Amino acid sequence: MTNSKNNKKKSKKHNSKNQFMRQKSYKNDTEDLVNLGQFLRDAFGKNLRVEREWCVYYDNNERLIGTGKNMLEGRLCRFKTPDLMLFNNITGKLICCVELDGKVHDTVAFGDTLDRNELYEKLGIPLIVLSKSTMEVSMYDDCHSKVEPYILRENLNA
Repeated sequence: MTNSKNNKKKSKKHNSKNQFMRQKSYKNDTEDLVNLGQFLRDAFGKNLRVEREWCVYYDNNERLIGTGKNMLEGRLCRFKTPDLMLFNNITGKLICCVELDGKVHDTVAFGDTLDRNELYEKLGIPLIVLSKSTMEVSMYDDCHSKVEPYILRENLNA
């Protein structure tokens, strides 16, 4: 077997191991996200719209196309699905996105996490990352303190 074939075989084995580790360490956070979304609605009032698992669409040059609930039909684009997206309910403007990161983001998926964070920055979308492994207060307190400055900029006080 040539070196090229050896490297491809090792690469496939390594990728399979990473996929397995991601699946094994993945914890469904749907309940946390639903509760966090409701908390934000209650905390900041009716002028804040919170959507879970919506899409941020962007092109191959990493330019923002838009946001939406479903895939864009008939349009070739890339997308991300942040855990929560916060919108100004009056103007429809995207205020920021929230990601609730578990332990997998600190270990197995660390490189992917950095890439994700960098992409949001390039797209000009504020990204609030709540890291469960480094949280020193409750998820709700952490989120409130990080989201509040963006809400105040939008004048969406409850």
